[in-house]
Amino acid sequence: MSEKKFGLLLLVTSVWLAIDLVTKQWALATLEDEPKHILGPLWLRLARNSGSAFGIASNYGVWIGLLGFAILIATFAIARQFQSKASLVLTGLIMGGAIGNLADRLFRAEDGFLSGKVVDFIDLTWWPIFNFADMGIVVGLLGIATMMIMHHSRTSAKEVEMEKAA
Repeated sequence: MSEKKFGLLLLVTSVWLAIDLVTKQWALATLEDEPKHILGPLWLRLARNSGSAFGIASNYGVWIGLLGFAILIATFAIARQFQSKASLVLTGLIMGGAIGNLADRLFRAEDGFLSGKVVDFIDLTWWPIFNFADMGIVVGLLGIATMMIMHHSRTSAKEVEMEKAA
């Protein structure tokens, strides 16, 4: 990966991580006593999640944290192959989000290594409560999946054209 591409990945990762950490600190300082209604179904409501997405596996926080580290390393290794700025930006969102949630598990731990609970606070009332780290991970994964599908479709269309020409 070139220095320029690495710089872009590092910048997006750092900015998204900062947004996540600052908003979590704000949520802890502001929402402890009562939730705040914003608009329609959107509430800001403090929650702590010891599990994974949707509160699944709440008794396995350490294992989820270790899996998160492994996924973070794999994501960086895969990102080294990416060529487009869009794929690097999307990967930066994933990595910033993963680091943000891992930071909660590490630095909010009370019962040992990686036992900390992830701070969530965005509540749509019809979806589990989440945070900016979760948004980065989901948007990044959906964006990369979309790019891969589009690339595969273009490649398949070119192969069909080549077969017709032959």
